Amino acid sequence: FIFETGFGSGRTTSTVIKSSKRSFIIKYVNCDKNYHLYQPLSSEIKKRINEKYSFMKWLEMRSADLIKDDILDMEFPDGIDFAIIDGDPTFEGCLTELVGVYMNMQVEGIIYIVADRLKGKNKNVAKATDFFIKLFNLNIVIDEVMCSEIAYIVI
Repeated sequence: FIFETGFGSGRTTSTVIKSSKRSFIIKYVNCDKNYHLYQPLSSEIKKRINEKYSFMKWLEMRSADLIKDDILDMEFPDGIDFAIIDGDPTFEGCLTELVGVYMNMQVEGIIYIVADRLKGKNKNVAKATDFFIKLFNLNIVIDEVMCSEIAYIVI
C-alpha cells in the first residue's frame, strides 16, 4: 500500500512502480493539487501509468485537505506501507503531510522525504521534517547519494 504526495513530471511514481514487483502493489494513491504542472509531460506520464496499472488512484487536491478530510483513513483502512512526501513545500503543509501519513503507517513502514538539504533546496521541508522527528521521537536516516541527500524514516 503506497501513498505519495506530489507528482510533477511523474519521475518518482514511475520509478517506484517500475522498481517494485507489480504483483506486490495492491494500491498506489497519488495526491497532487495540479497534475498539469509540467504539460504535456505530466499528462502523458499519468496517461501511460493509467493504461498499464489498475492499482493506481489519483486525487487532485491539496494534500492538507486530504489529511484534514480523513481521506487517508478511507483509502488505507489497513495502513500505508510506503509513503513518499514530495507535495507541499511549505513548513505547515509538509508537517501536515508527515503527521497525517504517520498516523496511517503500518509498523515497519517507510516514509521517504524528498528534500535535498545539501543544495539548500526545500529548507521548509527539511525544517518540518526535523520538527516532526523530534515531536514523535523518531529516527531518521539521512544519506548523501551522488551529491544529493535522501532521507527516510522507518516506523
